[in-house]
Amino acid sequence: NIISKVTVFPNPSSNDFNINIPYLNGEKVIIKVYDVQHRMIKNFSANSNQLIKMGYDLKPGAYIVEIISGNNSNKTKIVKQ
Repeated sequence: NIISKVTVFPNPSSNDFNINIPYLNGEKVIIKVYDVQHRMIKNFSANSNQLIKMGYDLKPGAYIVEIISGNNSNKTKIVKQ
């Protein structure tokens, strides 16, 4: 499953997080960010084969980043210091 090759780094971070999305046949991907109470706080789309910077506006704490492409999804826990 290529969606499992998506990486979020650095983790933990005191500034931005980078989301590296590998080439997924040019598909759009949906990125959702949830707080620890599973409330969605961000929802945006991106192209595959892209590096995305996000998180500069997140408050310190733990979050879940979900990346969705077609019927596949991957969740990653991130920590903003």
